[in-house]
Amino acid sequence: MQPLDFLQTAEFLSVKGQREPDWRSSISRSYYALYWMLSAEILRRISLLLLQSASLCRKDHMVHERLPIVLKASSDAKVKEFGVDLENLRLARLKADYDLRCVVSQARASEEYQNARDLRDEIHNYGIPKLVAILECDLRKVYGGPPSTLP
Repeated sequence: MQPLDFLQTAEFLSVKGQREPDWRSSISRSYYALYWMLSAEILRRISLLLLQSASLCRKDHMVHERLPIVLKASSDAKVKEFGVDLENLRLARLKADYDLRCVVSQARASEEYQNARDLRDEIHNYGIPKLVAILECDLRKVYGGPPSTLP
């Protein structure tokens, strides 16, 4: 399975879903598509030791709440923006998954799905290798260590 497969599920649930649980799940899948897309590339390209030093990683998986924080602290303005957008998706997911008192509409699910698509497109246009290289450089400035030898 590929991370962006979750985005197809989010689209299906936001368009074809008939009930609030469908729309809540759409919001959750929208977030996870971007989280897993970024996590996979970061884990592939940056040493686990450096990620663990930054508390970005536990064992072999990324820490949800830390990823947007680290992106928002970047030296690069665009990477900061990606962090803000990912944090907004994460907060929408938390509300959809855990705040059952809040009503989630189909329009809201469609909006969050579109936000995830837009973020995916912006990150791809910017370049995932570039984003990860900047993230690694930022982390090394704080936590030290030699640069990666990965492309």
